Amino acid sequence: MKSYVLTSRAFEGEVVISNNKGKLTANFIDSTITVGQQRFVLEMMTKGIDEMLKHFNRPGGGSEMIESVVDFDMFWNRYDDKISSSKKRTEAKWDKMSDLDRSKAYRFVNRYFASIPNGTRKKYAETYLNAELWNN
Repeated sequence: MKSYVLTSRAFEGEVVISNNKGKLTANFIDSTITVGQQRFVLEMMTKGIDEMLKHFNRPGGGSEMIESVVDFDMFWNRYDDKISSSKKRTEAKWDKMSDLDRSKAYRFVNRYFASIPNGTRKKYAETYLNAELWNN
């Protein structure tokens, strides 16, 4: 499975397009994209990933769609709990995860942080991965 990240001057955040053997899915959750813009992206998805890449990466078009590769260091830096969490145990768990779960875990971090009540400490990075909070 490959994932792509779509960004644009027309909305804040990003849209994640996943390509699983030609079946495309879109995640609009981490963006301020309007319903009309969502419809346009879904319409573009019917044309296939190659057409989407051509359309959204036109020079001067104001949007960009790039392949997303999430590695452990990207997750570790985004989660940013280097003092309390065990990098060795967290990386061992990361290595056992599928690419799809890695991508989901990475993209969910900011929403997880926003959901933590004031005065409550975030989970250790390894616990976050073990709990698979992005699936709840």
